[in-house]
Amino acid sequence: GKYALSGASAAGLNYTYSRYSFAGESGATDENQLQATWSKAVSEATSVNLALGLAYSDQEGQRFDWTGLASVEKQLKGGLLKVAYTREITHSSGLAPETSLSDRLTASYLKNISASWDADFSTNIGYYASEPSGDFDLFIYGVEAGTNWRPYKWLSMGMGVSHYQQWASGTAEDLARDEVFFNFTVSPVEWRI
Repeated sequence: GKYALSGASAAGLNYTYSRYSFAGESGATDENQLQATWSKAVSEATSVNLALGLAYSDQEGQRFDWTGLASVEKQLKGGLLKVAYTREITHSSGLAPETSLSDRLTASYLKNISASWDADFSTNIGYYASEPSGDFDLFIYGVEAGTNWRPYKWLSMGMGVSHYQQWASGTAEDLARDEVFFNFTVSPVEWRI
């Protein structure tokens, strides 16, 4: 939950339980995470978010690790700039019956071109360490640019391009991929029961 400390700051405490079931004889892994969060609007246009947590996993014995987040958001004239560092424990992307410890640095900029049209640019770098073996460690880089247009409240159309690159160690493979994407989203404006 999140609790307002003042009009400009809030704190919270989150608990997450995850169970990863792996095919074959690898079994399953239970994971518990407890994370404390804090956010503050340091000015009318700038906010800071921090989180620090502890994760416990029973995979290959018992192990503890830390999780965290540090981000800054800055409202600019007609846009939003966000820079963040995250450390989290996730599933290992299916490459192995292991969990993955990821450290990622991301930056994004969302530009409001008009009331119904925006453009965004984002980039990220990260390192994914497979636990406990280290056989599927990945260093990744990605960049994406796109635009969205909302001609009606219930319809959004978007398009963009992205590039993803991974360099692997252990038994995983290097990979590069480029994408061009189009999306159409139809959503109800308002539902009342």
